[in-house]
Amino acid sequence: MKTTKVIFSLIMIFIFIDFISYLPASIKHLTNGGNDAINWICKMLVMVAMFGMGLVFYQLQKQFSKIGYVAIKSAFWLKILGFLCLFLAIISSLQNATNILLSNEIVENQLFIFTRAFLAHFLVRTPIQTLFSLFLFLFSSFVEKASIVKQENESFI
Repeated sequence: MKTTKVIFSLIMIFIFIDFISYLPASIKHLTNGGNDAINWICKMLVMVAMFGMGLVFYQLQKQFSKIGYVAIKSAFWLKILGFLCLFLAIISSLQNATNILLSNEIVENQLFIFTRAFLAHFLVRTPIQTLFSLFLFLFSSFVEKASIVKQENESFI
């Protein structure tokens, strides 16, 4: 467990350093406005989501080490993790679609171009994030059902 905490702490420190290193540039681009501001907003949202995922992982690990098994409270944190993972996939796809839309010089059919770029990125380039979030939702449902069955069995005995 000690090795896991050290590795987790290092990853969270690197995410925080990355966030802090991008913060001045993103503030500069946000104050200047323009097309580049959307990219920086998406980049900062991705980093916040990654940091949030790390905190949820830490909460799950702390809960598991304290109790020794996956409890019904863990289902809540698994759902939060699933939503953060889905949020990460959506933000990455929005950023990619916006970049494609801004680089495209065609004025007509912009909604079609944006939608196609968003769906292509969401379903083809980042399917692992989407599938992982679906797996987490399924696993949290399994944890809830297993905890209910465990409580019923304990009350029966």
